[in-house]
Amino acid sequence: MAKDLLKAGMERVQYSVFIGDLSETEKAHLEQKVEKYLDKGSTYSILIVPLHQDMLKGLSEISSVNLDWEYLAGTKKVLIL
Repeated sequence: MAKDLLKAGMERVQYSVFIGDLSETEKAHLEQKVEKYLDKGSTYSILIVPLHQDMLKGLSEISSVNLDWEYLAGTKKVLIL
């Protein structure tokens, strides 16, 4: 699944957390691709959370990874956990 997310232009923030700027069409297409990884009876979920630029202004980061938040903070972001 990570390879599909990276191919879609998402950037890995943590092992299972990706962030990227997607249009509604790109988001719908990615959701369809990701759904194939869910087996019947799965006990896990995939969250797709829209993050608007105003929400990112109040972001606090405690990290040893140097993320380029200016690059990541476009007009609308989608966070996939």
